[in-house]
Amino acid sequence: MTKRASELRSAQLGWRAAVAGVMAVCVLLAGSAQLAAQAPESAMGQGEANINVRSDVKLAIKGTRSTTTVRLQQLTDVVTDQMPELRKCYRDLIAKRPTTVGSIAIRITLEQGNDPPQVEIKETGGSEPDLTGCVRRVLTRAPFKKVERPAAAIATLEFENTRAKGQAEMEQRRETTERIDVREREGGGFEATWSANDGKVAFTVGSGGSREAVEAALRTLRDSFAGFADCRRRSEKGGLSPAGDLEVQLQLQRGGKNSAKVTSSTVAHERAVPCVQRAFGRLKFADAPPGQRLDVRVTFGG
Repeated sequence: MTKRASELRSAQLGWRAAVAGVMAVCVLLAGSAQLAAQAPESAMGQGEANINVRSDVKLAIKGTRSTTTVRLQQLTDVVTDQMPELRKCYRDLIAKRPTTVGSIAIRITLEQGNDPPQVEIKETGGSEPDLTGCVRRVLTRAPFKKVERPAAAIATLEFENTRAKGQAEMEQRRETTERIDVREREGGGFEATWSANDGKVAFTVGSGGSREAVEAALRTLRDSFAGFADCRRRSEKGGLSPAGDLEVQLQLQRGGKNSAKVTSSTVAHERAVPCVQRAFGRLKFADAPPGQRLDVRVTFGG
């Protein structure tokens, strides 16, 4: 082999070695990146499984009995150091009862001498006994020896969490949605109206003297509107428009039973009247006062 050929051969071998080394490094980096990507994903998955409800505990402290600023700060430092344990009290509780919220007022008194601190707790916002007991245990063990005596303060703890807030908002929306707004009508008596979201079925219920009867009857009609929606669907067969009003005289009876008669209808299809009549016959007007006569308008949208 010539000298020139030998040099070319050495260069090729060196190049191949360099390429192999670069590829090995790339493989290692890719493997490391894959592991790095997998690790956070796994950790995140575990975290999401454990943290279903975010909680928050807020602390406020106010000095009493002419406690000096210095001693109040010392007392505040001791209580603040217990916050991790106080938060744990709340986290443990909402793990069992996620909608628990509330507030606690704690009077802490350190008299002159070596007597143990007095810890008095008052539930001011619906807190549960388990939470109150845990807070008491934490503060009773706190190192108040660091505080110069005499000293006294009232600490307020407020507990809240995302689950409870969401639950409260949901219940408020449900209450707003389900509320029956009964109004006084001209000429005396009461009246209330409800309409489905799509506007295809609506009810207007009136009474000469019973607000309770109007509210109970409309609630039943609202909760059972699917049967009337079926009557509307049947009324649009044959190319006819289902739009119109059906006037009904409704007599409430004992046990939620009723007697209903359709007195007039502007719905074109002849099926509307008997269908609505049968729909009323299947209803049970729970909690409705018996003996009340109501006028009901069933409206089908176009």
